[in-house]
Amino acid sequence: MLTSPLEGFIDFLRFVSYYLTMTSNPDKPDAAIVVTTAGGKDEAKKLAEGLLTAKLAACIQFIPIESYFFWEGEVQNEGEILLLIKCRETDYQEIQTKISELHSYDVPEILKVDVDAGLPAYTGWITEVTSR
Repeated sequence: MLTSPLEGFIDFLRFVSYYLTMTSNPDKPDAAIVVTTAGGKDEAKKLAEGLLTAKLAACIQFIPIESYFFWEGEVQNEGEILLLIKCRETDYQEIQTKISELHSYDVPEILKVDVDAGLPAYTGWITEVTSR
């Protein structure tokens, strides 16, 4: 709910900016990187296998990290595995659903990073191997 006409105008400007961004680059590939974390390597493998088997990802990289975060009123820290999921941008909603289904966390990190440009051979490969 808007609290002022100014907020409505700001939302309109955001929409216009988004629209111009999306229509100003006709060469923008259908590619994205989805970022999520897993509590350990076994869970990371389960997520990767589920996404790859469903052809929702072309490549998934694992990076061991230590996360500090605020949860249930306290600062927590845990070792985790960061997953970088190379995929088609148009598959994001399905990827989000699949991760949510497979994940052990109540609120898993699921973030989409748009790819504005990339090596055409690589972004084409993403499209090719994720075609269903």
